[in-house]
Amino acid sequence: MTYQPPTALQPELLNDEEVQRTLSDHDFGVVLRIARERAGISYSKIAAECDNKPERVGTL
Repeated sequence: MTYQPPTALQPELLNDEEVQRTLSDHDFGVVLRIARERAGISYSKIAAECDNKPERVGTL
């Protein structure tokens, strides 16, 4: 069984045209916003998975 972190984005979201474009542009701030808005993943959860502070994630 593969570990699925609580911040894992669903495949359909990862394959989304906007997400793919922002990833290829290295526009991680937009990717984080999409994760928050469309996947319901809080900055706090993202920060915890990245061993970072939520303020840092929010700044991105």
